[in-house]
Amino acid sequence: MNKKRIVLMVENFFIGPFEKQGFEVLYALEFAHSMFYGTNKSIPANLKEFKECLDSFRDQILQFNPDYFLADAGFFNDMLMRAGNIVRRRVAIMLENFIKELNVKGIRTIVICVDDPRQHIVGRYYLGLSGIRNAFQAVATHTMQSELEQRNHGQKVIFFPNYVRMPFEKPVRGIKDSLLEDKIRNSVFNFDLFFVGAMPYRRKAFFWRLSKKFRSLDYFFGSKDFFFTSRKKIDFDILNKFHLNEIYKRARINIVYGSQNDFHFNKTWGVTDRVFNIAYCHGFFLCDYRKHFIDLFDVDPDLYTFKTFNECCQKIRLYLKDDALREKLLEKFYKQVLERHTIDKRVEGFVADLKKYGGNCQNGQV
Repeated sequence: MNKKRIVLMVENFFIGPFEKQGFEVLYALEFAHSMFYGTNKSIPANLKEFKECLDSFRDQILQFNPDYFLADAGFFNDMLMRAGNIVRRRVAIMLENFIKELNVKGIRTIVICVDDPRQHIVGRYYLGLSGIRNAFQAVATHTMQSELEQRNHGQKVIFFPNYVRMPFEKPVRGIKDSLLEDKIRNSVFNFDLFFVGAMPYRRKAFFWRLSKKFRSLDYFFGSKDFFFTSRKKIDFDILNKFHLNEIYKRARINIVYGSQNDFHFNKTWGVTDRVFNIAYCHGFFLCDYRKHFIDLFDVDPDLYTFKTFNECCQKIRLYLKDDALREKLLEKFYKQVLERHTIDKRVEGFVADLKKYGGNCQNGQV
């Protein structure tokens, strides 16, 4: 029996899981970047040159003769962001037609998307991503929040939640050997409260209030460019995932509040990848409530989530007093993440959905 073939326009850690599922893989993301982006990281301003690149890319795909084409919407969003204002809309139309050409050739096209509010407002409408996404025959989405809209476009919708994106149990790198001594290491990586991520206005306001409420604790909330902290000096590298591994594991409570663009509590359904990463690093967390939480985990969501600022503060005080309870809760969650929410498990479920629908993407079926 011939192997199914798939073109991947996603992160490279998808390659292994698809090969384990018996697929022959053409990893095209790096090739696409080298073809479309010049030395200044922008797409060709000359539309004729861009069309030639796109045609060449299409020919490379057709030569591979794939059954499936799987792409992340972020790739197209990034491409439109880099295009000049004058040509952006025409570039979007060319990319939309490119996907439609693959459909005509009998290739099942599937796009992975996040569907957060900002992607709807900025990416899908202002940049022109909407037409590109709608050209795909199926949508693999982190949240079913837009399911009706997608089905109205004749697309099959596959629930493809977030998953672990962290390296696990790796040695800490990038700091002096002396810092690896337990005593000094504890002073660098141990926090009472911790959050790392982009700090747009509403998230900034939330963590400013939290820093005032718990000013006597050891905390860090923020990004490389903007943060609130109780410390006079930060000795870890925010961008180093191995450092984050250590902090997630050692922090008494990791606070997870919103995606970058949430306007208020409970606006978005999807569970952020921070939840999976923290649990995978054997860390404890409190997260703002997301509707899909109960769809993904066999736990009481009230033990891990909050719906208001005051509830968040109340649960912080409760859990800081009870180390044994935190350990019990994180152990239960850790086991579920390890068993169900790695990229291998996510791809396994995705392939099962493809088989379920017999590989036919037409008329809303995959």
